[in-house]
Order: sequence, then structure tokens, then C-alpha cells
Amino acid sequence: MCQNIGVESSRWPEGACFAEVLDRENALLSAVHDAVALRSWRIHLVAEVIDPRSPYASALREVGGSGSDVRSGFLENWGRLIARALERAMSQQISDDRPDAQRRPGRRRIDADRTAVLILAAVHGGAVLSRLSLDSHPIDAALDLALAPLLND
Repeated sequence: MCQNIGVESSRWPEGACFAEVLDRENALLSAVHDAVALRSWRIHLVAEVIDPRSPYASALREVGGSGSDVRSGFLENWGRLIARALERAMSQQISDDRPDAQRRPGRRRIDADRTAVLILAAVHGGAVLSRLSLDSHPIDAALDLALAPLLND
């Protein structure tokens, strides 16, 4: 399954892939500071999730089983990493090119924590549908919709 080279996997006895995914996501999401980097992360994420040999695909299959504290902790940690990246990307977007973007009438501030949950739901649901249909379109569509408030100009 997963080869956790250099990653402490004893924290995740139920899922050896969890630590590897979190380690990779920490590195990737730490680099997200704007919409360009967010798009790049999204492309990488889709490629990992649709590759059945990827630790991402393995971790998502493990998460799909019955609930546990370890699985819940994995999702909470991944969601936290995503939310912090979204906050950085939104801050950069507001300060760079649209200082009034969050203040325009009818435009609501994006909640990074709730959006991170939406992204995780899109990843999990999109991965399941993509696996069943043998096609990447479901995960592409799900992530496009989840990220639309941040990536649509």
C-alpha cells in the first residue's frame, strides 16, 4: 500500500497512508499563497486521487470505512491545512487585485473552515464517482464547484 519513507506512521496504526498524505499536503499547502498556487495544488490533488497506487487514493479508501478517531483526526488535520491555505490565498487576493472584493454588496466573506470541509467532501465524493466511472470528470467537477468562489474572477 503506502510506503511511508521518512514519515512517522506509528501515529496512524489503522491507516499507514494517512501520515504520508498529511506530510505531502503540509508541504504543498504551505506553498499556497494565491489563486495560482491554489490551482496548482488542485491539479496535483486530482492527479494523486485518481491514481489507484497513490497514497491519496489508499487513504481515501481507508477513510471510507467505518468511523474511528484516527480517520476523524486525519480528516480534521487535512481540513485544517486546507483552511489555512485558503485563508492565505484569500488574503493575497484581497490585498493584490481587489481590495473591495469582500465588501461589495451581495458578496459574502468566504468561511475558510467550511470551505475546507466542502473541498474534502468534493475530494471524497469525486474520488468515489471517478473510481466507479473510471473517469476523472467527477472529481474535476466536484473540485471546480468547491473552489469556484476562490478561483472564479
